[in-house]
Amino acid sequence: MENNNNDNSNGNNADIELDRFRQIINNKVDEKKNQIFPSHSMAYNNNVQHEINCLKWVLGQTNQRQVKMQMSQIEDIIQNEVNKLDTTLRTKSLSIQKRDKFIMYFEILQWIRYVIQSIKEKGLHWRFNI
Repeated sequence: MENNNNDNSNGNNADIELDRFRQIINNKVDEKKNQIFPSHSMAYNNNVQHEINCLKWVLGQTNQRQVKMQMSQIEDIIQNEVNKLDTTLRTKSLSIQKRDKFIMYFEILQWIRYVIQSIKEKGLHWRFNI
């Protein structure tokens, strides 16, 4: 019986970790949306929009499956994407625009990995300042 309570407690912590993760990503999306202005150059606004799209993709991964996602599963998905981007950047000839976009995605996903590790290592009450 004690094990059941502990498993349930771990499940609740996993839910709280995932909620905290989603909150951080949503806050980052909101921050990025506030950086888009008609007075900025189209190139700048497009880059910010690509960042938003990448962050939203990550959020979509957390809601993708019917089973409850664990932070380790999200971390695996992100690491897989980082590996694919790294391989593509090192082995394929890309246009400058595509290369820059892939580098931006790579950097955002690396930041996501940092957020995941921080939540896992520093606990649920860790404050993240964007």
